[in-house]
Amino acid sequence: MGLGSRMIPTEDSARKREIEDKLKQEQETLSFIRENLEKSDQLTKGMVSILSSFESRLMQLENSIIPVHKQTENLQRLQENVDKTLSCMDHVIGYYHVAKDTDRIIRER
Repeated sequence: MGLGSRMIPTEDSARKREIEDKLKQEQETLSFIRENLEKSDQLTKGMVSILSSFESRLMQLENSIIPVHKQTENLQRLQENVDKTLSCMDHVIGYYHVAKDTDRIIRER
């Protein structure tokens, strides 16, 4: 009995050391995970900040471009109207030239 009782404390202390080593290893792993989560959280906050800034700038750009786009559409419509008017005027002016030519021919006869 004396020998068996001496081995149990040695086995218990070895088991205790093994458990303490595993616990220490798990604590280190947990600490590593926490550090990485904090870094990930900081990166996420930075990305959210960048995206929010980008969204704000994009909205400002959109708000300044929309009026320019509308003005451009209006100017294009006006240009088309001017082109159509000039075309009609050229057509009408063509009749006056015909009238001058025919007037001369009629007077000659």
